[in-house]
Parts: sequence; structure tokens; C-alpha cells
Amino acid sequence: MFWLVATYARALTILGRDGDEAFTALLADLGNSGPADLHTQIGRTEEFLPRLADMREAVLTSS
Repeated sequence: MFWLVATYARALTILGRDGDEAFTALLADLGNSGPADLHTQIGRTEEFLPRLADMREAVLTSS
């Protein structure tokens, strides 16, 4: 789903269609109702990055 939304967002940017109602509805369906939700998700992602790096190291060193 991530890549579908990312590709959709890129296409809208290229076409210059900021504020597209269908895209806003899609984000709302995914639980993002505005900038505050986006900033919350960015924070969660940033908090997860060290754990992801640890998992990557564990996989690389397990061979």
C-alpha cells in the first residue's frame, strides 16, 4: 500500500494537483486526517529506525 500511495503522491506533485480530494480521502481512509497525524507517524518512524538498524546488523552478522 505504501508504494501505491507514494506513487500517487508523486504523480499529483508532477501534475501540480495539490489538495486533490481523492488523495485526501485516501489518506483519511488510512488514518491520516491531517498534518498532525503525519507528524505523529514521522515521529514513530524515526523512533523505530534504531531498532531497524539493530535488526539489519543481526541479519548481516548471522550468516
